[in-house]
Amino acid sequence: MKHSNGTINQMTGYLTAYRYIVVIAFLITSFFVLAKHSYAQGSDLEKTVYKNAAPTKKKSNTSKTAPKKTTKKSASAQTDANKPVARRSSSKRSGSRRNPATKLVDFVFRTPAPGQEVWWGEEKLGASDDGSVLNKSLKPGNYLVSVRESSGNVILKSQLVRVAEELTEVVLISDEARALESEEVAADANPENDLKETIEASEKVLRIMRDYADPMKTNTLSLSDWEFVYRLANTNEINNFTAVQIEAQRWFASGQIELSKGKYVEALTAFGQSKTFMPKSAYPDFATGETYLANGQTDPALQSYVSAIAIDPKFALAHARLGDIYAKLGKSKESAASYTSALINGYDSSSIRYSLAKELMKIKRWDEAATNLEAVSKDAPSGEVFLTLGDLYKELKRSISTYEAYKRATELSPDSPTAFYKLGELLFEEREYDKSKAALERALSLDGNGENINVGTARKYIREAEQKLR
Repeated sequence: MKHSNGTINQMTGYLTAYRYIVVIAFLITSFFVLAKHSYAQGSDLEKTVYKNAAPTKKKSNTSKTAPKKTTKKSASAQTDANKPVARRSSSKRSGSRRNPATKLVDFVFRTPAPGQEVWWGEEKLGASDDGSVLNKSLKPGNYLVSVRESSGNVILKSQLVRVAEELTEVVLISDEARALESEEVAADANPENDLKETIEASEKVLRIMRDYADPMKTNTLSLSDWEFVYRLANTNEINNFTAVQIEAQRWFASGQIELSKGKYVEALTAFGQSKTFMPKSAYPDFATGETYLANGQTDPALQSYVSAIAIDPKFALAHARLGDIYAKLGKSKESAASYTSALINGYDSSSIRYSLAKELMKIKRWDEAATNLEAVSKDAPSGEVFLTLGDLYKELKRSISTYEAYKRATELSPDSPTAFYKLGELLFEEREYDKSKAALERALSLDGNGENINVGTARKYIREAEQKLR
């Protein structure tokens, strides 16, 4: 029994020892597996980071050839291939300096006055020349510099100056001057000021376009006005206008500029382009008519004015131009109608009324003609107006009014042979022979060749007047 217990104890000891051996073997095996896995991961990571590593070819499962053994030399080469390689910089290949930051910069200091010294801390950089300029070669960087007189008095306190390849000059000024300059720059760069200028420019463009159609203001527009519109349209700086409107204004202004230069073909092309951008506006058609008329092409001009009126029946300028054309064509009725339309639609001027009165006289609408002529004689008196008014009164058989009109014509136009001739004729008919003789002699002295008067009739009246006076 005693022997049996000893055997059992011995067997228990063996079992315990065996367990320890198994545990230790397991730990050792785990260590080697983990180490191998870590090594494999490290190798893959190395190949990822160092781009110079040669790619590893995968072994083919179907290959019957045994892989070659890696020699010591090739293994070493592969290890070197996995190391990062320093690349040559392009600057070195081109022969430039390795560190361009050390390159000196030729810098210019401008002092408030000539002969002043520029100091960097306690190091004197030099004194400015007669032009208040100091040239100095410096390394790029920031410098605290001051300006002193030769006596040592500080003129300008230290201020930070940056030296760089793109910054090669500085004007050294006082803090007060620098602050004032900053305020001025800020004022110039004020968005509110920029917006205000843009709005003002846009309002000017709008005014020019409106004045063009205003018969009382259109003649005030100049070439510089159209150049202004064209310039703003080209830079697209017109506020509160659409892109289509700006393009229309650009072409229209271009046409006006070409027309002012007598380039009719170019002007017609530009006005045609402007019409594509503002087809509902009468401006392009009217401007086209102006171009044709300036070039002596009456028929296409007339058609263009008619087209403008078809778009805008109240376009007074177009009505007035039609009145002029019809008058030249001898169509007094149509001319009078056009001038009347111009007056009704705002073109109430002495020139339109005078033209209307002459056409009304041709179709014997005397009273209407008299109304317009009398208005003109008050607003814009001239020898020509009173001469026409005298002719009108003569048709109406108003002798006294006729005499007064002709007499006024000679006073306003003392060099008009026609005025004196008509006055002399009237006085002869009224048996004022002495006054008639004087007026007719004056007419002959002004026009002895008979360019404007009937010389034969004038001399006949003079002879008869002399006989009556004997």
